[in-house]
Amino acid sequence: MDVGNYIPEALPNGENNNEMVKSFDLAPVDLKVNNLVVSPAMPSTCDPVTFSFTVSNIGNGNANQPFKIKVMPGKQSGGLIQPIFLTLNGLTAGQSVSMQHTMKLPPGNHQITIEADFSDPATGPAYFEPNRNNNVVFTTIQVDGPYDGLSMCLGESIYINPANPADVGRDRDGDMLKDDLEGKLANGFRPYFKFDDAEKTRRSIEPVTLFQVRPKGCSGSGCTGQTEIWIRWTFLFMWDGGYGPDSWEHIDSHKGDNDKALYKLTSSDGGFTWKLVTVYLGGGNNGFEWPQGYPKPAYLGSRVVPVLKTANVQWYQQHHPTIFMSAHKHHMYFDTAYDHHDSFYSKWRWNDDVNGKGAAFISDLHSVFQDYRYNNVGEPNSHPADYFVNCLLQFPATTLGRVVDTGNPECYNFDNQKGYFYSAWGTSHFFKVSGNSQIWLTVKECKFWLK
Repeated sequence: MDVGNYIPEALPNGENNNEMVKSFDLAPVDLKVNNLVVSPAMPSTCDPVTFSFTVSNIGNGNANQPFKIKVMPGKQSGGLIQPIFLTLNGLTAGQSVSMQHTMKLPPGNHQITIEADFSDPATGPAYFEPNRNNNVVFTTIQVDGPYDGLSMCLGESIYINPANPADVGRDRDGDMLKDDLEGKLANGFRPYFKFDDAEKTRRSIEPVTLFQVRPKGCSGSGCTGQTEIWIRWTFLFMWDGGYGPDSWEHIDSHKGDNDKALYKLTSSDGGFTWKLVTVYLGGGNNGFEWPQGYPKPAYLGSRVVPVLKTANVQWYQQHHPTIFMSAHKHHMYFDTAYDHHDSFYSKWRWNDDVNGKGAAFISDLHSVFQDYRYNNVGEPNSHPADYFVNCLLQFPATTLGRVVDTGNPECYNFDNQKGYFYSAWGTSHFFKVSGNSQIWLTVKECKFWLK
């Protein structure tokens, strides 16, 4: 003040108190992330992947307040994988800290990004830094998978956390499983069909393949040890054309046909990875089982003698069990051993034709809705029609000529005013011997081939 002392000032201080000196620390905090290492460098799906990195304060100022470290694992088909936030309680000038985080990733290419002092849109960064370009480091890795033999990794647990609203919103049928991952799991092991070249009743859209995914035992986050899931399959046809041309007698053709199968899968890592351990073909008291083999009936007069026969399953693309369908009757086999022989499912002189030389294709689990939704029927007490299969538009009641469940107004055929479509959850006899509701796993227990 009074630069140059132009204003006379009284003693005793005079001009001596015109100045005040205050020092400022102009050296700011400067955070840096480097030394990012991903291990293993070439992971398979659901391998634990560890991100190791170093966070340093290369500025001259101390970072005395806590700040966030954002770990962004990359992208997957459904969008961004949720980021992970770590907290560092501060770094003095010149200090460095080694950090790491371990997680599992779905298959695909992932750009791994680590950002120090993440700038939250609501609050901004904890520190002003003249250079924030060194706050971020990234690398790209390829995750193989999702299969390892007959194991499939989903990239996240199929079980919901009931305390997480986002998880609860993914469980529309109330079975403690994420609906989208139910479809992903079923699609990963969906069956491959081979028909006999004498098949004459199958429509090009058939079989319409429906499925139900149900946990057995512990379900939801927090399950420990080995857990189990069952997938119930139903294959629908407009016509059962009866036994094939090689049959000696008994055609047994009729409108409406279903065939059933069941998978059992187990997980030992909390629902991330699932292994296909058992496949059943058929229902009731007759059917085939892999891998234990199945009882082959040997007919001696009127007496049936069970003989254990090995189940020789053929695997399409290593993960999809092949189901051989007999001509017209659509009896299911693991191979062609019963071609031109007595049907496993009936008796002497009623022969099946199952040479596997006809149409061959993998099942379509999007055929009902023709969009992102799977042919999932949900659960008995909850199967909202906007997501799960209800009305089967491929099967108008008039074409099958059977009484349908008129108590389901959602399935009324408004287009031609000629009655109803069959419902996946109706009680009407779409099939010759059973109502629809008898197909699916119920709260009590499934009666089809379970031990």
